[in-house]
Amino acid sequence: MSKIIVKYFDIREISDIDINKFINKLKSNNNISEDRIEKSLSFIPIKTRYQSILANVLIDEELKEKAKCIYYNDRNKPLISDNLFFSISHSEDYVVFAKDINSIGIDIEYIDIKNNIILDYAFTSEEKDYINKTYKENIKEGIIKLWTIKESVYKASGNTLNIIPKDISINTQDLNNVLFLGNNYNVITKKIDNYYLSIASIIKYEDIILSNEFSKEV
Repeated sequence: MSKIIVKYFDIREISDIDINKFINKLKSNNNISEDRIEKSLSFIPIKTRYQSILANVLIDEELKEKAKCIYYNDRNKPLISDNLFFSISHSEDYVVFAKDINSIGIDIEYIDIKNNIILDYAFTSEEKDYINKTYKENIKEGIIKLWTIKESVYKASGNTLNIIPKDISINTQDLNNVLFLGNNYNVITKKIDNYYLSIASIIKYEDIILSNEFSKEV
């Protein structure tokens, strides 16, 4: 078993001045294409713009020149090669990144009251019963925890088929092991503030180590 390092940014810590410095650094390093940088800058909501720019910063810092070799599969999953895998996710104030030599998927989600609407859409009867019984005082928390598990498994699988969330069936007796399309994925989940973070891989991680990349810049 091993630990997985998750690099992240918390947007609440970052100012417009910081973002401009990051943009200049991206352009100077020249690992992220000008088109991708311009696309990030084109987003109208400020938070979305920050999320996109900071995602590129993490890719640039972690992959360096290999970032130039990124390509996308039919489901727009970013890939590099068979011997290096990475995954990125963002929600509200967090942007997170993980990489490994094994297939990996990461997902972070904010626990919001609006998340209740996906209960019937995303979960099997067994999963709904588990959420209602285990999280009866805070249903939305259970929804988001299981949702991030499903999302991380989907990302780790690299699947390009049309599926619905219910196709990823979680064994509610053991949330850390998910069977999907004949493959077993190990999942580790961590609660951060009012968010859930899940990582899925074909290997088993014993812990998630969080690394604040902005704290290294200041």
